[in-house]
Amino acid sequence: MFRSKKSIHLFRLLLFVTKALVKNIWDSPGLSGLSGPQFGVLRVLDNSGPLTPSELSETMLVSAANVTGLVSRLKKLGFVERRRQASDRRSLKIVLSHAGQEALGRITPLWECEVARCFRPLNPREKRELTVLLDKFADAFPKNRFFRRQPEEDSA
Repeated sequence: MFRSKKSIHLFRLLLFVTKALVKNIWDSPGLSGLSGPQFGVLRVLDNSGPLTPSELSETMLVSAANVTGLVSRLKKLGFVERRRQASDRRSLKIVLSHAGQEALGRITPLWECEVARCFRPLNPREKRELTVLLDKFADAFPKNRFFRRQPEEDSA
């Protein structure tokens, strides 16, 4: 029972911190207009190139219905396009549009600053320790084929 209570507390703490980080970042001035998940779709497409809706769902660890809604809203904004595949007209890929690339170029630097701001309470050693622990924890879960661990870019 003791271990279970500790695990539940740790789970709730991780969930709270994650939600608080996301809220703090997306409540920042300059980042309005796109939701965190919408920004995530744009970043995934920018990093991976065109993906089918199911690949996008798998990459983002969200349901197919969620991807459909996200893509529909981004399409209305002109940030993505749905393209039928010449080899199989039943298949389509979600593609980042020129407007989506421009929006990503505007928003990404602001987002990066906000992420850095959220981690200011930790010193460089604490950030490294947290990274090691979270990497170890992440290794306990199956990775989807799109998961790529990002190299540590910021030591401060």
